[in-house]
Amino acid sequence: MEGLGQAPKIAILATGDEIVNGEILNTNGPYIAQQCFENNIQPAIQMTVSDNQDEMESAMRYLLQDHKVLITLGGLGPTSDDRTRFALSAALNRPLQFDPASWDRIVEMLTRMSLSVPENNRQQCEFPEGAEIIVNDNGSASACFIQHGEQLIFMLPGPPNEFRPLFDKKVLPKLLNANFQKIVFRQSWLLFGVSEGSIAETLDPLIEGSLCEIGYRVSYPYLEVKLQSANEAAIQTLSQHFDTLLADQLVSKTKQRASDLFIEYLQKNKTSFSILDEATYGHLASTLASPKTHNTLFFDDSDADYRIKLRGLAAYWQSKETKKYTNIHIGISINSNSVLDKTLTIPMRGTRTITYAIERISLEILNLLKSLNLK
Repeated sequence: MEGLGQAPKIAILATGDEIVNGEILNTNGPYIAQQCFENNIQPAIQMTVSDNQDEMESAMRYLLQDHKVLITLGGLGPTSDDRTRFALSAALNRPLQFDPASWDRIVEMLTRMSLSVPENNRQQCEFPEGAEIIVNDNGSASACFIQHGEQLIFMLPGPPNEFRPLFDKKVLPKLLNANFQKIVFRQSWLLFGVSEGSIAETLDPLIEGSLCEIGYRVSYPYLEVKLQSANEAAIQTLSQHFDTLLADQLVSKTKQRASDLFIEYLQKNKTSFSILDEATYGHLASTLASPKTHNTLFFDDSDADYRIKLRGLAAYWQSKETKKYTNIHIGISINSNSVLDKTLTIPMRGTRTITYAIERISLEILNLLKSLNLK
């Protein structure tokens, strides 16, 4: 498609046995991908690899075959299992060189903290030949940038509080200055309670010959429809058509769920709600309650502008696994006058039953506010 798929390819390599073994979650790779995506820089691949130096080197060589940028994460500490710099040195065929300024900084930092200065910290001061040192203000492991032919390589520490400032302030600006951005126009629709197959059956035929790409992301009970193109006119035309087709199922075009929109309403308005919850038994409160909503949202039978009573989900709480559906009754009143009295059908989906119920309740409240012309 015009303009897409031509951007320089960016590879992200996270290292560490604890990531490969599932002991900790790699949040750094997704963070890089998200920041790149939001800046119209296209991430291509993410990999994880153990602390084994040979495996690291093999992964680096593989990624460098077909990617313009390589970003490594982790393995820059002072211990024997911190092997990233050694693997990268071998993969690039660039010998490690000791950086005295980095050593002086480590000595000063540890001395200031009244800690001893072990000799094994010296390995943190070795960088592949020709590397540009990037000082890490939040830890002992400095990062580095290497221009390797036409490829850009970044070696970053793993702890998020160290990695993120370095990426935001040093790496991302270099990627932007290297003109890695490709103008891409995007639009999305967050739909409630619809199947991916049925929506795709309607929308996919419209993409043919449109210069647009479509994608789908399921996050129960929502389906996000994503449209992108390098051609602004093409996406505007198709977006208008999508707006019409998806209007009945649409929750937002900002990726906000119904519960997010209700919380936003509570933060912006002085309208108060009391919710007597005999259906989710605290799960709704855990989603909606926060310091920003505590003055307008009460989970008891207090007087409020809107009083909401919920009861139901009996099949869920009684663990009736054979049931396909359960019900919630929602009643909403203003000054003792009923404005909504409705029974909602909730699909039985194990623990996801509660998730569906919370979003459906939020959506019913929002629809009521809309019908009353309250925004």
